[in-house]
Amino acid sequence: MAQQRILLVEDDGVTRLMLEMQIQKASHIVVGVASGEQAIAILAQERFDLLVTDLRMPTMDGMQVMEAARAIDPQIEVIILTGAACTNSAIAAVNHHAHSYMLKPVRCDDLIRNVAEALSHRCQIAEQAPTYNADHAGQASAHVLHIGPLRIDFYRHRVTHGDQALSLTRSEFSLLMYLAQRRGTVVSAVEIAREVLRHPCSPQEARDLTKGHIHRLRRKITPPPLAARLIHSVRGTGYRLADDDELM
Repeated sequence: MAQQRILLVEDDGVTRLMLEMQIQKASHIVVGVASGEQAIAILAQERFDLLVTDLRMPTMDGMQVMEAARAIDPQIEVIILTGAACTNSAIAAVNHHAHSYMLKPVRCDDLIRNVAEALSHRCQIAEQAPTYNADHAGQASAHVLHIGPLRIDFYRHRVTHGDQALSLTRSEFSLLMYLAQRRGTVVSAVEIAREVLRHPCSPQEARDLTKGHIHRLRRKITPPPLAARLIHSVRGTGYRLADDDELM
């Protein structure tokens, strides 16, 4: 397997060098740059599997770098690093579909683990996308789940409501899939934040992060007043996807 390529954006030279050395220990190719502008110029010329970027930088912040990077390569994975964590920046990172959000100083083991998870996710998407065609309909049917009016195709990352295809973001699809795989079971906001949104945080931060994602997902998968019937809020506990007998 070819070495995977990582672009690191960090304006502090000492921190950048330390992060480069940590990632290189995992046998990845790392290119470090000091600004978002440099990062975007390189991304326009070269392919990278993962972008690791500081959040707060003088002229172009991490969110802007991520947005510009995704315009060039929609499938690139992104890890956000920040020295001053807050709920608003975490929500923004999740809304922009960052794979994870890490507080500096980053422990080497945590960084390597997050890098490995992000690269693994990138590989899974790359491997799945080209393998589906019309001749594989029988194989794909095993990956299709029907929930009320929804048809969720895990294989193609596609959701339809009746005959209408729904436009879900990557995090919205992941959230729906996570709830579907645990259908009938209450899933806490902390678990959703940690396992789906990739942001370990306090219970209050988790509630803030998850509430907005649940609200947007409900609006997309089925119109009011039926939306609340499909994804139930369990007061003080979390959320669960309705069973078939509740949708009759």
